Amino acid sequence: MHIGLGARMTEFAGWEMPLHYGSILSEARAVRSSVGVFDVSHMGRLLVRGEDAVKVLARETVNNVAGLAVGRGHYTLMLNEAGGIVDDLVLFRLGEGVLANEQEPTERQNFLLVANAVNTHRVLERLEKHVSAGASAEVREQTEVLGMLALQGPRAVEVLSVYTQDGDPGSLARFGIGRFKVGGVSCLVSRTGYTGEDGFELICEARSLPSIWNLLVRDGGAVPCGLGARDVLRIEAGYPLYGHEISDEITPFEAGLGWVLKNTEEYVGKEALRRMGFLSQVEGVQAALPKRRLVGLLPETRSVPRQNDAVEREGQVVGKVASGTFSPNLNRSLATAFVDAEFAKPGEELSIRSVGRTQKARVSALPFADFPAAKRRKE
Repeated sequence: MHIGLGARMTEFAGWEMPLHYGSILSEARAVRSSVGVFDVSHMGRLLVRGEDAVKVLARETVNNVAGLAVGRGHYTLMLNEAGGIVDDLVLFRLGEGVLANEQEPTERQNFLLVANAVNTHRVLERLEKHVSAGASAEVREQTEVLGMLALQGPRAVEVLSVYTQDGDPGSLARFGIGRFKVGGVSCLVSRTGYTGEDGFELICEARSLPSIWNLLVRDGGAVPCGLGARDVLRIEAGYPLYGHEISDEITPFEAGLGWVLKNTEEYVGKEALRRMGFLSQVEGVQAALPKRRLVGLLPETRSVPRQNDAVEREGQVVGKVASGTFSPNLNRSLATAFVDAEFAKPGEELSIRSVGRTQKARVSALPFADFPAAKRRKE
């Protein structure tokens, strides 16, 4: 179906994915001005359930699992023993079945964890260690059983509501999740996304995904969007990507994600963060500031910085670029970078040294603009 729409396909984390359907910039504009739809079936989908599900997830993730209500989700992280970020995740607490033909427990300990494609198996292995060690929980990967679409943009509610039965998806709060029929297909629908715009992510049996895609694109007028536009939009919104703004060598505090650490239990990586001084012995108190920080950069030209380009101050290297793009919505090039903390203040004048040229750049706060969902990221 993607190829039939003119998609240029590319390999990503073992998946064949649409990079774009003709114009990355046009697709990124469509999401900001109207509505676009992404096939995000490459994202990992793991079911975690059972008596010790909360215990397992609280050991392996940093947000407040026990406080997550049925029908709600939250953004979270999985850390390694050194306090670096293994992956960023979205965790949902479910109250009913996941598959249309399967009766799941309606108990509170029934979760869906969405992981980045490149890290799905690493996350799965970490959770399975608890089960093999005797935890009363079950972990099931459903990535190839369940498909996933992201409908994003200011018209997302309008378009999805036309084809939804059994309730109004527009009634979901940010990070809310519920079961609806979309075009007659039973779906889990969450008020989430990776663009900074309002929108939804739809999860259903993979075999039903083409009919929903057709409904949204052909009948609803949603613009098909690929990985290229997804990257532009997430950079505009200041959202991190594994291997760029987050990695096994980057701590949450360096990445500006210290606010996620709401778990009062002892999770993997917590002791390392204490040793580094980021966490005090008093819960919720940050004891030290990181020596480097993630910031936005506004280059003076339309030339796009690339990952690992040097960031300099008066000829001295003070950081490096994490991501770069040209934003059609802001009509300028953008970058994220890790810089020494003393130069991380918005408005600071730095320069970016790329191959063959150097250009001035100004430090910016993230996100780069006041996008609807980006400003509510911390919910």
